[in-house]
Amino acid sequence: MTSTPAELTKVRYIEYDYWDELSGGTRLAVDAAARIRAGVTPFGVPNGLVLAIAQEQVTGRLEVIAQIAALLDGQNPGHPLRVAIDGVTSSGKTTLAGELAEALTGRGRPVIRLSMDGYHHPREYRYRKGRTSPDGYYEDAYDFDAFARLVLMPLGPGGDRRYHRRVIDLASDTPVSNDIAIAAPDAVVLVDGSFLQRPEIIELWDCRIYADTSLAVARQRGVARDAAQLGGAAQADRLYEVRYHAAAARYLAEVRPAERAHLRVKNDNLASPTLVNQRSARC
Repeated sequence: MTSTPAELTKVRYIEYDYWDELSGGTRLAVDAAARIRAGVTPFGVPNGLVLAIAQEQVTGRLEVIAQIAALLDGQNPGHPLRVAIDGVTSSGKTTLAGELAEALTGRGRPVIRLSMDGYHHPREYRYRKGRTSPDGYYEDAYDFDAFARLVLMPLGPGGDRRYHRRVIDLASDTPVSNDIAIAAPDAVVLVDGSFLQRPEIIELWDCRIYADTSLAVARQRGVARDAAQLGGAAQADRLYEVRYHAAAARYLAEVRPAERAHLRVKNDNLASPTLVNQRSARC
């Protein structure tokens, strides 16, 4: 039987002094893994081999989701934890965010899921440089100023935790002004979207996760997903080439998001991603 990410985060060791000490008293395997990575050696028993393995890349989708969830759950900055799930179009950001939400909920942590789809500019503004313009997509697709003002700042230090879930209904291209909520102080806010580490908002995140998918793989996924909506596979492929991923190439060159992220998930293989570039046990 296959375990879900949420179930995996609840796996506990037997009640034994060594495992209690190694996990910090929780007996949760994911907590023990984090403490092993930090070099904890209960009762002087070395974890040399285990530590070496833990410090290598962590593979397997359930394991990756569980470890990221444990790291996020271990943080409480005194305000909602603002987490960016960044990546190029069709990199698997939304799927990753949903899995992390499930795993964190399973650990008892309140979760808020937001998408930059709700912070697009109106259609006329998005396409003012032309329907196929890559600069138009990079510069005009998303209202980052509104997102900072209505989400990231109120959920950050000194904020009132009152945020807007969205400012537009993307399908109807209609403004939305009353979709407002108040976040729990210890909520984890998972936001999926492209270009989330642009200079105007990069410092407003508490943790930045990058879904690192090659443009070739992301393009294949995107065409399969969006063909019906974009007028067929050929038209979808062309739009990915000249607009969406041309804009992504600019972002990769100018911002270097994989290097700036606290955590990077190599996501070409959805069944077995790899967690790399983890700078510390905390974002």
